Amino acid sequence: YLSYGHGFKGGHFNAGLTTKGGQNQDEIKQRIKAVDPEFIDAVEFGIRSRWFDDRLTLNGAVFRYWYKDLQVFDIVNEVGELPLPQLLNGDAKIMGAEAELRVKPLPGLLISANMGWLDTEFEEFTVTKTVGQPRGSPKPQDFDYRGNRLVAAPTWNWSVITNYEIPLFGWGSLTPQWALNYRSKVYLDPQQLDPISQDGYWIHNARIAYRTPDERIELAFWVSNIFEQEYKVDTFDLTREGNSILEAWGEPRTFGVTLSLEW
Repeated sequence: YLSYGHGFKGGHFNAGLTTKGGQNQDEIKQRIKAVDPEFIDAVEFGIRSRWFDDRLTLNGAVFRYWYKDLQVFDIVNEVGELPLPQLLNGDAKIMGAEAELRVKPLPGLLISANMGWLDTEFEEFTVTKTVGQPRGSPKPQDFDYRGNRLVAAPTWNWSVITNYEIPLFGWGSLTPQWALNYRSKVYLDPQQLDPISQDGYWIHNARIAYRTPDERIELAFWVSNIFEQEYKVDTFDLTREGNSILEAWGEPRTFGVTLSLEW
């Protein structure tokens, strides 16, 4: 198949939580900054296939995206300003590929694998921020992010899931599952700085489920992040005003029980 799409996301306004005393309406309006609408042109070519009586499924696609005024989330990180969320506009392009493989080599055994590859880049993206000076008052300074990778966009991501359904001779079935996920290094804000990034990491999850013979009731025991991999899901750069970087971390090892009913 071959597809083309064109879409957009509406504009926005960045505004502060407070205004300084003595400001008139014109000065207040200057602090409210418009964010342009985001536009995208997308082309994708792919294939879906099934082989050997559906025992093998192979799907794949390559795609290319062109963004005009991509809306990029950022935190205000300027001298004398409160750390507030804001949207910025920047042009960007993405090239990528993805593949899916499903194999049933034996009765009850299912192996699924997924792969994704991304090549991302900001094309035009300049941000003006107020920077402290060794002497004198803080001054505006331009930061050019052209050529940097997009935020939270890994070059590689992989996943493999293995299920094996074991019949219990008329008493239902037992299905153990093992899932493995990998994500390569990502930058968590457009500056592309190592302190605001997350290196590649692996996550292991496991699950075992019992199903009744009519498959209407399932009782599952599961554990996620078995080896307690530490990884960041977001960061907030407050170095210019707060002299710190806030970090949001992923969940540690978690386990539980799930009961599912169908009727």
